Amino acid sequence: IEESINKQEPLVKVLRLLVLYSLINNGLEEKKFNNFKRDIVQTYGYKYLYTLDNLTKLGMFKIKKSPNPYEKLKKDFNLFTEDFQENNTPNDISYVHAGYAPLSVKLIEQIIDYQHKHPESLLVAKDE
Repeated sequence: IEESINKQEPLVKVLRLLVLYSLINNGLEEKKFNNFKRDIVQTYGYKYLYTLDNLTKLGMFKIKKSPNPYEKLKKDFNLFTEDFQENNTPNDISYVHAGYAPLSVKLIEQIIDYQHKHPESLLVAKDE
């Protein structure tokens, strides 16, 4: 696609390739789409900016939002307790922080849990 843009091939061909690329890859990353958009506008002119926006509105380009790494950590480590109640007995660190468990504590819990499940990981072989 980039090569076609650089060679200034017909815009219809470039847009077809871009739509096909978006469909095959289940969307374009936002940064990559913006780079294509910038290249097309710089090569073919600003009048095609509306064409790109219309194709996006029609659903021809699916834009993938870049995932926030904190969202994945929050989910994987269960940093927020949904069913937090202040009357419960404190059996989780989230009790202390009103439903939030610090990531550092959750990491330590994971390490300790792993060591209990795999005690052989504690043994270190010495070469003597």
